[in-house]
Amino acid sequence: MPAEIRSFTAIRGFAALWIVVHHIQPTWWPNVGPVPTAVMSMGYTAVDIFFVLSGFILSDIYRHLRKV
Repeated sequence: MPAEIRSFTAIRGFAALWIVVHHIQPTWWPNVGPVPTAVMSMGYTAVDIFFVLSGFILSDIYRHLRKV
C-alpha cells in the first residue's frame, strides 16, 4: 500500500472546512466584514480543490494496486 500524502490530505481537510464555513457564514456571522465575507463566499473554489485532490489521491492509490 502506498504511503499517505499528508500534505494533500491536509489541504483537503482545509477545503472541507472552508465549504462548511461557506454554508454557515450567512447564518452565524452575517456582519463579519467585507473581506472575510468575500473569502468565505468563494466556497465553490474549495469544492473544486477538494475534488481535484481527491481524484489525484485515488488515482495514485489505484495506480499502485494495478497488476503488472
